[in-house]
Amino acid sequence: MKKVAKLLVAAVVLMVLFASCTTMKVEGLSYGAPANVETLGEFNTTVTGFKLLGSGAGTTLVNIRSNAPGDDIEEAIQDEIAKLGGNGAVDVTIEYGAEFLDMLLTSVTGNVYAPYTIKISGTVVKY
Repeated sequence: MKKVAKLLVAAVVLMVLFASCTTMKVEGLSYGAPANVETLGEFNTTVTGFKLLGSGAGTTLVNIRSNAPGDDIEEAIQDEIAKLGGNGAVDVTIEYGAEFLDMLLTSVTGNVYAPYTIKISGTVVKY
């Protein structure tokens, strides 16, 4: 019985340690907007990708996606601006990282397969 309890405690401790994510976050960015603008709406979008022979939130030898993560971010913001008929975006927040399952897949495959997630939010404006 004590052995089962110890294993259960160890499993809970491991889950707590692995239940986090690594993230790089940038807030308050403006994308193509001057000072006097009309607010059209807010957006939240997520871009996912997969790297090969590297880490999801770090360096890599090969990127399976056709675009680099920076290109994906720009494309996602441009799509959100176009959806709302705006000319730019303000108060943009970008979170780039790897969540628990992403890190688990990366470690299980020995950094061969490395997924990542980019979360983007902001306000679309027209000037």
